[in-house]
Amino acid sequence: MDSPSIFQELIIAQVARQITREEAERHEAIVDMNNRLLDGAIDVEPR
Repeated sequence: MDSPSIFQELIIAQVARQITREEAERHEAIVDMNNRLLDGAIDVEPR
């Protein structure tokens, strides 16, 4: 198998960064939701 070209390496790096950014945004949203629950900002009623 040929080694990847510089362009392929750049594309791979960009995709990896995008995935990492999306994961960080999801994590931040989950942490924010948990903090709001703990602070009582979200009312949770038992089912």
